[in-house]
Amino acid sequence: MMKHIHRQGIVLFLLIILVLTGCMYPNERRLENQVPHMDQLELIQKAVLTYKEKTGVLPIKTKEADTPLYEKYVVDFQQLINLQLLSSLPGHSFESGGYYLYVLINVEDESPAVRLIDLRLAKQIGDLQLRVNEYLKKHTYLPVDKIIDNHYFLLDYKKLNLKSVPQIQSPYTTNYLPIVANMEGRIGIDYRMDIYQILQEEGIENIDPELDLRELLADKGVFAPAYSFPYTLENGEPVFRK
Repeated sequence: MMKHIHRQGIVLFLLIILVLTGCMYPNERRLENQVPHMDQLELIQKAVLTYKEKTGVLPIKTKEADTPLYEKYVVDFQQLINLQLLSSLPGHSFESGGYYLYVLINVEDESPAVRLIDLRLAKQIGDLQLRVNEYLKKHTYLPVDKIIDNHYFLLDYKKLNLKSVPQIQSPYTTNYLPIVANMEGRIGIDYRMDIYQILQEEGIENIDPELDLRELLADKGVFAPAYSFPYTLENGEPVFRK
């Protein structure tokens, strides 16, 4: 009898340890919320291209026409599942309760590429956009701190009742990036630092002046340069496109 109680106690102790261990890790550190493995992305990539080959169209959700480029073409997994190209939703996807939205870039190309948007980043941008919108309603002018170039500016965070300057950790580098706004009041991430770093590290020269430099970011890694503005190159440095 004592041995049985002792054994039950050990089992209960181990269960408590397992539960506590799980609680010690926030959601973003749990396996299902880690950045999807390349194998997962390649599986989705293959399914998207096969779907296009079979149907002549892309498996994407309908978005409004003015949706920004890198947020516009969201993968519709249900279409892939209906055609038996996927057996289930990706565990890391927003649709499965994860942090990542799967989108397509270069949709006009023969082989559009699958990329990710981190929705924690989207929440940071969305929360700040709401503050800017509310400020604009009350004052009819924007909370401008400093004009940068080509009619983009840094925000005055004191006017927005924020005690600290929010920054975004880049999905491409170790940089922390500032947030900027255009004269319509739409905010986005300032990727100029990242773009300049890529140009320097990879020795890229002879850039087409018509190229949106965000394509350099889209080609690097697994993330789409969402919540951003177009860039061009002037005097060897990335600047906001006019």
